[in-house]
Amino acid sequence: MKALYLKEKHIFEEKEIPRPQPKDEEVLIKVKSVGVCGSDIHYYEHGRIGDMIVREPLILGHEVSGEVIETGSKVKDLNIGDLVVIEPFVVCGKCEACRTGRYNLCPEHKFYATPPIDGALREYVTFDASFIHKVPEGIDPELATLVEPMAVGVFSSKSVGTGLGDKVIIYGSGVVGLCCMISAYSAGAREVAMVDIRDDRLKTAEEMGAKFTINPTSDDPGKYCNYFDIAYECSGSEPALIDASNRVKVGGRISAIGFHTKMTQEAPITQMVIKEQQLIATFRYANSFPIALDIILKNKEKVKKFITHRFNFDDSEEAFITARDDKSAIKVMINM
Repeated sequence: MKALYLKEKHIFEEKEIPRPQPKDEEVLIKVKSVGVCGSDIHYYEHGRIGDMIVREPLILGHEVSGEVIETGSKVKDLNIGDLVVIEPFVVCGKCEACRTGRYNLCPEHKFYATPPIDGALREYVTFDASFIHKVPEGIDPELATLVEPMAVGVFSSKSVGTGLGDKVIIYGSGVVGLCCMISAYSAGAREVAMVDIRDDRLKTAEEMGAKFTINPTSDDPGKYCNYFDIAYECSGSEPALIDASNRVKVGGRISAIGFHTKMTQEAPITQMVIKEQQLIATFRYANSFPIALDIILKNKEKVKKFITHRFNFDDSEEAFITARDDKSAIKVMINM
């Protein structure tokens, strides 16, 4: 089968490798669609994310859908021909985090398409059936790949307790921010505001349902202070947490989602104490794919607009360059 390896930053190499065989608890999947994620771009551009370094050739891609073509002897709930998505975790299943359902915090966990675990930019993959989710009818392979970022929004909404009537503000209107907006509305939020320094992204956010938008480089910084019940910080911008504390009410909650470039950042702790705000950190997701699939099914037309560019597998490098350089790109899709 064909597989695309990132040899080092900016350099891909296509190889012919053996097709894998599923173990007893695994399924063999013929890959259909792979979404290009920001982390994939980071590995392509820099060869690393923090201490996760591409030291050996690595197959990228963790937003993946495909068709089951073979099942292991112990797989009972999946059948040949099923359209499925991979929840891209490899965990121990034995530690306290795994046993209490917080497998995203497993100290042994490895994430798909993160060194040294190869991802999905290849024709076939095998994966543990317990982390495979059947896609409901009405969702095509491209839409199915978006369950992964949607799960981030679902998990954050659950963790921060978004509910009926809440007023929500979201920092960063990329794919994760937009998924957080849709998840917040699905959880009962009354209105959602989006914050970004790019007006083109804010325009897209408005088209997809944001009640209003804020550009912190041009709007009055005092606008909507103490107005929101909940903030989602998806941008990874250091000033965003300070701004969120200003705009969230006393007793409000802030969900920290975005990765920063530094391990430590400034935080408005004194103000948060005085306002009794809760800062709730969330790492990726757990137990969120089924809800995310349901949200996508109910918001198909809106979520379809995320996909702005499509490429074939043989044009994968062009897909990465587009995702990196084209400001009109929201989600770039590679179809096998």
